[in-house]
Amino acid sequence: STETRGPSIGISEEIPDDYQKKVLTLNSLGQPSKPKKDVDFFITKLGHIARRDILIRFENWKEVHLDKNDKCIVAKAVEALGKMFAFEHLSSIDIDWTQNKFRLAWKEYKHELYNKYVKDHPPSILKENPQDGIPLQDWRRFVDNCNLEKFKASSVRNSANRKNQKNSSCLGRKSTAVAREEMAMAKGVPESSIGRVESYKFIYKRKSGEPQDPELVEKLDNYTTLQPESLETSVDNALTQVLGPDSRGHFRGLGEGVCKTMLKKMKPMMQQNIALIEKNTSLEKKVDVLQASILENTAVLKAFMSQGRTSMPDVLVMHFVNEFIGKECDLRGGWPLRVVARGIVQDVDPTIEFGDRRLEEGNFKVYVNVIYDGTVALPLSHDVWKSKLGEIAQGSVIWPKEVLMF
Repeated sequence: STETRGPSIGISEEIPDDYQKKVLTLNSLGQPSKPKKDVDFFITKLGHIARRDILIRFENWKEVHLDKNDKCIVAKAVEALGKMFAFEHLSSIDIDWTQNKFRLAWKEYKHELYNKYVKDHPPSILKENPQDGIPLQDWRRFVDNCNLEKFKASSVRNSANRKNQKNSSCLGRKSTAVAREEMAMAKGVPESSIGRVESYKFIYKRKSGEPQDPELVEKLDNYTTLQPESLETSVDNALTQVLGPDSRGHFRGLGEGVCKTMLKKMKPMMQQNIALIEKNTSLEKKVDVLQASILENTAVLKAFMSQGRTSMPDVLVMHFVNEFIGKECDLRGGWPLRVVARGIVQDVDPTIEFGDRRLEEGNFKVYVNVIYDGTVALPLSHDVWKSKLGEIAQGSVIWPKEVLMF
């Protein structure tokens, strides 16, 4: 049956023994980011459990954690959610992000109850009429908490702050982590390379593509043009300079569960992860090149053996033992001579044919994966239709060994 949102919906304690948990991938900030469908389901279930299991009689989140009857309420809630979900490479979903998400869901539920039933109503009558199936004693405590002078002052202050808020998120129920993942996929880059400023502008952009606050976007663009380093994700980047300091426990543009203290601690790890991603990508390309070379060599060897010959000529031996195959290198070209591309050596055999020509002595076949200047002419064109480096995109070229840098 189709489930609806509400406090009565929760995760059943009876889960089949053969139930396969949904595994979520965390991004570089420790937030669940994919698969999107499962992340949305996870957040919905978390909200259901927060409404069902975390009692509203507590005045604040600290009191929730101090309640030690049998077992901490929050620990029970996390355990219930953990029966259906798992985080990739982690033994438990009990991380800071999950705890913070439960806190926010609990606060939002209390806020809804206050606005719907308590605000501007006499407490003496309300206390005897519990709502939403909430136990009487819990309801009375909740109404009392809502009528404390401290709570009223905080409520007035928060209402004033909300009126001053110019922009609101345009993501709907989509989390910032999922939105950042989608941005990264669209650009073909790792999620960790999506900067805080870029993320913020996306969150507050309408479906039409227009920003909610064009003046603010213009200020951010002007500042980042003058200070390009301010695009980096840090505690003192363009957002902080243009909008002012982030409030305690929050960090604009990166979603829930991220704060200044956390980012400072995670920055070295994030930089290390980016370096590892780049290294892994480079290794994968090297493996692809080596596999292609092995297949070519195997074909040559089979042809040689099929002729009934028992010794291999020098050219075949070179195929297997040459030290340059699989090495990364910079390709120099143009005038004055400069580095114009980067790639990986595929072959060095002068007798090998590639396109319309042979490699010939002193030339290497190189797989190009990064082009710095696409206008440079190919020194040894292998295709009559391609004369410039930019026309190759990611592909192989013939390049003189003397202008390669290892």
